[in-house]
Amino acid sequence: MVRDSVLRSKKWDKKIDADIVKQRFSALKSVMHEQINNYFANISDFESRVKKILEEKGISVTQIPFYLAYAREIFSLMFYSFTSETLKNEELAIRQKWVSRGLDNDTLMQISKLLGIEPKPLPAPIELFKIINDFETAEDLNKVHITVPENVTYYLSDEKVFNGNKSLKFNISYYTEQGYELDLKYDNYIGIIFDIDLHKFKTLWIHFTTNYGFKIILSARGLDKNNNEVFYTDFKGVPSEIDGFWVSTYIKREEVQNWDLTKRVEIIITGRYRGDIYLDLILAQIV
Repeated sequence: MVRDSVLRSKKWDKKIDADIVKQRFSALKSVMHEQINNYFANISDFESRVKKILEEKGISVTQIPFYLAYAREIFSLMFYSFTSETLKNEELAIRQKWVSRGLDNDTLMQISKLLGIEPKPLPAPIELFKIINDFETAEDLNKVHITVPENVTYYLSDEKVFNGNKSLKFNISYYTEQGYELDLKYDNYIGIIFDIDLHKFKTLWIHFTTNYGFKIILSARGLDKNNNEVFYTDFKGVPSEIDGFWVSTYIKREEVQNWDLTKRVEIIITGRYRGDIYLDLILAQIV
């Protein structure tokens, strides 16, 4: 049963009486003082040992406060008398939080061992997305069939990347009075075809950028096992103009008919571009 807010307020008002709170703190002050002095004496030594580890590992000065925050949290576990399996479980929960914030798991485990804790390994992450292609190697390039119009070439490049070290670059060599410019239309487009069983996934994502493009449309064409077209749709969230920033865009199962029949997808790039085009990291979100 949820308590009424007025009743909650009255109870709090009666419970938090200043004179009674003062009496409680006065009676416990000496014990609290003894406990906190013991904590301060030990935490200072522990922090010094932790900082030595961090400095030896070359941890960035900007990250040291976060490692120390983790160290204080696990030290408090010992201070509040957690032991054995409970101690290991509590440490693991705290470590997972800090790893998700970008700290190094091995370094955190090394810190916990200073307190005699034998840390548990992190649980295997739940896979939410499958990388269909991140265009890192020549083998990745061979996994796609690419069609390009005249005056466009393509290759793996390290000039602009969203993830990893490489991306798929489409080099525009068509020169106009405005510079290198290309007008891609429905019958003159860049197409990238790859194999994928869409019934295993609920969204398909791509990451894309260009030096400058306008009237941009990214589309997807789904093909069945016999290479018949089963759907044609546009990716969501694509701005009409792109000027050097990465765009993450997607299509969703519930918005596409015949999604489950799809065995191959063609990404179609149209629009007007003044400069090269980069495609990186095709992802599919697992059902």
